[in-house]
Amino acid sequence: MSGVSSFCVLKTLDTRRGFLLGTERPRWTQPTTILHDAADANDNDLTPRHRQCSTPSQGPPTATSGKMHPVDVQQRLLLIADIGGYTRYMLATRISLAHAQVAVTGLLEAVLDGATHLQLAKLEGDAAFFHAPAATAPGLANEVAEIRRRFLEKKQQLVADRLCNCAGCTQLEGLTLKFMAHTGEVAIHKVRQLEELSGIDVILVHRLLKNTVPIKEYPLCQHG
Repeated sequence: MSGVSSFCVLKTLDTRRGFLLGTERPRWTQPTTILHDAADANDNDLTPRHRQCSTPSQGPPTATSGKMHPVDVQQRLLLIADIGGYTRYMLATRISLAHAQVAVTGLLEAVLDGATHLQLAKLEGDAAFFHAPAATAPGLANEVAEIRRRFLEKKQQLVADRLCNCAGCTQLEGLTLKFMAHTGEVAIHKVRQLEELSGIDVILVHRLLKNTVPIKEYPLCQHG
């Protein structure tokens, strides 16, 4: 990531071409810039001069004592699949929370089933955070399309097999799916038995969730 990065709505996966998701496979469109430059962010801690982690040329630190753990720094493709409308849905279904959570769990499982070439970093409430080698980025459009297809199929099944007329069952049609994608440098390390991803680029892909895109379902990427 060189200099100040800019954001673009995807409708783009790189600086030359983008895709607009359909119900089955993506179709490619011209990129459309919607968001402000990263320089307009509230803090400027995403610039390269603030990187504190080791670079690949330096190699990961070695465990010289019982308190040190190896850190592997790699270029990774990062993807967040986020269920849109989740907060509104859960607030509206507090009385029927059990049925609402059954629906959300089923939709998250469908997202995981569709991500056949991505590794799950963690579930983050209403979102799934994935990563993969940066070299797999050219195939991301098809991966995102498959995740969305599984999500839509599961939502249609839940609507057809509705348990009752509670808010948790009747309002799940309003749930949508959006994607945030970015490729950058990531430190992979262990905390107890859990694998964690950290670094400026991990922060950046999560910051993409706070945007002004005026539509409910979309894929969004950051490029340098």
